[in-house]
Amino acid sequence: MPSKSLTRFESVLKRATDLRDLAEYLLSDEAKLKLDDAGHFHGFSDMGRASIVLGVSAMDQYFTRRFCELLVPFLKTHGPTDGLIAMLSEAGFDTKEALIAIGMMRPYRRIRTLVENHLENYTTQRFEVIDKLFLSIGLKDLSSNAEKKTKRMTVISSITKLVERRHSIAHTGDLNSHGNLMPIDLKQLKKRFKDLDDFVKAADQIIENRLKKK
Repeated sequence: MPSKSLTRFESVLKRATDLRDLAEYLLSDEAKLKLDDAGHFHGFSDMGRASIVLGVSAMDQYFTRRFCELLVPFLKTHGPTDGLIAMLSEAGFDTKEALIAIGMMRPYRRIRTLVENHLENYTTQRFEVIDKLFLSIGLKDLSSNAEKKTKRMTVISSITKLVERRHSIAHTGDLNSHGNLMPIDLKQLKKRFKDLDDFVKAADQIIENRLKKK
């Protein structure tokens, strides 16, 4: 049974994929809808850009939610690692918070809430950030191992380009240094979404296997 985090990732990525597919259709000969000769109307291609933002947010949300989802089960089964102790400290779980938790009926809920609040603005769009987060539960090199599991050694570079494009869209409106709108390749975007989907699913399998280990 897939994790709640993976199910949510798939639903958001499906929205991104649907938007990309719609953009491709509207630009096709079949739809007979085209940009004008001057290229002033960019609504259709901007659907592709919006799908990139959605797709990257799906990955970002997955890794932060998945970590919070497995935090308590991992603590109950394995106890705190040095990495988790450091993470909890960053989240504000100090002596005062420990004493508060002791007196609560559900102390683990208190711990999870603190970590969720800490990770609320935590951006897991960079692989080194993802790897550092999951190293705290003993998962070393999660990103590279997930890539190996997909059996395609260009997945990380493909997703990195997707993330970089997301930043360009979000921060510069996808304009280059000359103020011109950068073209978008919807066929290539379809491949990148598949890479993203395969990568996250591979990572989820690795995480699930880690939880099962005693």
